[in-house]
Amino acid sequence: MADAEFGGGLDSLMIVVISYYIDEAGEISKLPKPSRLSKYKHPTTGEEQRCLALHISVEDKALLRVEPKNMVNYLSQVIVEKLPERPLRIPKDLDYSRLRTAMQKCIGTFAEVR
Repeated sequence: MADAEFGGGLDSLMIVVISYYIDEAGEISKLPKPSRLSKYKHPTTGEEQRCLALHISVEDKALLRVEPKNMVNYLSQVIVEKLPERPLRIPKDLDYSRLRTAMQKCIGTFAEVR
């Protein structure tokens, strides 16, 4: 992926996995904000950076059923399956479909049964 060009002038890409729970009344605890493009200042250079944050939600009960030694495989599979089809805000020139496919292939290697 490092050598590929997807356009859009992204400086970084962040995948955030957030666990949620469903209480006894059937209410979901908290869901993440939609995946989107954001900007921040680089801590050392002060230059504006563009970061695409992709949020993945997983129920806490599902995580608790996974043995620690299998967590990387499990989370990789969840990420591959739940990567957003299209985030809320993305740069105009970003080929997100191609980027998503590349991420699925790259992360999918960690989801293989070992």
